[in-house]
Amino acid sequence: MVCGRTAPQGTSVLTAFSNTAAGSAPNDLTDFAGQLFFDAGGPIWQSDGTPEGTHPVPNWPADVSSSFLTPSGGRLFFDGADPVHGGELWKLELPGTIAGSAFVDTNHDGIRQPGEPDLAGATIYLDANGNGQLDAGETRTTTDLHGNYVFFNTPAGTYAITFSAAGPFGNVNRNVTLVVQ
Repeated sequence: MVCGRTAPQGTSVLTAFSNTAAGSAPNDLTDFAGQLFFDAGGPIWQSDGTPEGTHPVPNWPADVSSSFLTPSGGRLFFDGADPVHGGELWKLELPGTIAGSAFVDTNHDGIRQPGEPDLAGATIYLDANGNGQLDAGETRTTTDLHGNYVFFNTPAGTYAITFSAAGPFGNVNRNVTLVVQ
C-alpha cells in the first residue's frame, strides 16, 4: 500500500510524486537502454522497474528542468532549462557508460563504411569470465533499430564486450575489450 491506496492486481506503485519537491506527475516516459527515463517537473528520473531503482538522475542541478526526452546514438538528449539561460539542448551520459553501435562489416576492416547496414536486435553482453559465451548473470542488452547499445553505471575496470547476432552473412561473434575509468 502506497499513499493510502492499494494498487490494482498486477501493478505496483514505484514512487509517489506528490511527496517530491517537484510535486509533478511523470511525463515524457522514454525507454533508454533498458531503463525508463522521465521528467517529473524538475530533474530527469530513471527507473529499472523497482521502487529502489526509481530515483532522480544523480547530481542533477537544482534549478534545471527537463523536457522532450529523446534517445539517439546511445545518449539521451533533452531540453534543459534554467532561469538564467532558458532552454538549451543537453545530453545525458551516466557515469561509467559504455555505448556504441553494431553494424555489418561487409569488407571486414573493422571500420564503418557508407552502405554498411546497422545490426539491429543483436545481443551485446559484458563477458565477465572471457569465455565468449553469454552466461547467467552477465550484463546484457539488445541493439536498437539503428544498432545502438548502451550499458549504464558500469564500475571502473576492463570489460570484454561481445556481440552475438545472426545476420545476412551468418552468425556473428565479436569481442572488444574496453577500459572504463
